Amino acid sequence: MNKALVIGGTGFLGRYLVQELLENGVAVSVLCRNKSAFWKDMGVEFYYGSITDQSIVDASVAGNDCVFHLAAKAGVWGAYDEYYAPNVLGTENVINSCLKHKVPKLIYTSTPSIVTYKKPIRNGDEDLKMPTAYYNNYQRTKKIAERKVLEANSDAFQTVSIRPQAIWGIGDTHIFPRILKKLKKGKLKIIGTGHTKTSISFVKNVAWAHFLASKAAHIGGNAYFINDEKEVDLWGWIDECAQSIHCKLPQKKISKKLAFSIATMLELCYKIAHISSDPPFTRYTVSKVSTDYYFSISKAKKDFGYFEKYDIHKGKEEFKKHLQETF
Repeated sequence: MNKALVIGGTGFLGRYLVQELLENGVAVSVLCRNKSAFWKDMGVEFYYGSITDQSIVDASVAGNDCVFHLAAKAGVWGAYDEYYAPNVLGTENVINSCLKHKVPKLIYTSTPSIVTYKKPIRNGDEDLKMPTAYYNNYQRTKKIAERKVLEANSDAFQTVSIRPQAIWGIGDTHIFPRILKKLKKGKLKIIGTGHTKTSISFVKNVAWAHFLASKAAHIGGNAYFINDEKEVDLWGWIDECAQSIHCKLPQKKISKKLAFSIATMLELCYKIAHISSDPPFTRYTVSKVSTDYYFSISKAKKDFGYFEKYDIHKGKEEFKKHLQETF
């Protein structure tokens, strides 16, 4: 691989992937929505626009040995069309451009959320069946998009899907910082037993996994879970982060059943009132923080030699220090 395109390269994971590629001698171009000052004078070529625009996708894809498709609309709430356009139609545009320009490999960033619904998953593998129902349109559209990517696989066009769970690290603005902001405002409550087991994913190792998958042969048509090898106690990890900013988790707990009932009513009220902003919490978020969801990375180890290149313990200490400085 001499030249690669990273779609969504200025996002949280995207920035680490671009850096990983550059450090491994790959010439990189980036397709993103807004102008960026990242990697100034490092030879990174930028294209600006939306993946829903086939012409800009065509222009950015041409001439690459591999395309990494990280861009998506993520979220827990919102109308189906808002998610379908970027997540499904945008992905179709990427596939079409890759085929048109004879790009030999596409690495797609998916999510374990497409296999989660109600029931706990403990040490789950890639043979898990897809649910027929979901909590939100992010899950629904990411399932469709991953299926399209993997169905496009052929001898001449290898497609691979990477499923990282709860990515964390310096630069994260979505998951743990949002939780800590709620905690500081006194709006965070422990849902369930307070001992939920879950997979989390160090961003540097997720980027490394994407790079390894791009180099591997004969793995086309496959999806892979990528996360820290050892699952964590979610609320324990949140407590560690909270202590780094001199906060404590609340002692009071809400049962999963009660929280789910409240979330169901909130979603109904927001839907009836046509409120576009996110409800205070949703069935999806209740499920995520109160249900065991952790996954095996054995298949990635076996198929393309994945290993944790970057030290998890060191990463956590750096992340907590970063939180301390940020909050």
